[in-house]
Amino acid sequence: MRRPSHAWLALSLAGQAAALADATTTLDLKRAHPITFYEDDPLARPFVNLPPPAYVASVVGLTAGVSAISWKLRRSEHPLLRRFWWAPQAVQIALNAESAIRNARQ
Repeated sequence: MRRPSHAWLALSLAGQAAALADATTTLDLKRAHPITFYEDDPLARPFVNLPPPAYVASVVGLTAGVSAISWKLRRSEHPLLRRFWWAPQAVQIALNAESAIRNARQ
């Protein structure tokens, strides 16, 4: 098995940081507004009502899954897939960062 590249590792760490920022700001909003809180993201909605440690663990696990998909694309036999191995991580980082910023502004 090959060692991960610096780029893949950096995107994986940035993805975890963005996901944890989103999870933290989401939990802060949920604590601040327990009655009126509503999760807009349909993918996160089933997880947000878990106990906070389980919610954070699910966020970390889902982000690790995105990194695993990116790793598989990076090692694919198909040149086009290899060329865009970074896309799943970049999209995940952008979405989580945008959500964390939006949550922090509320």
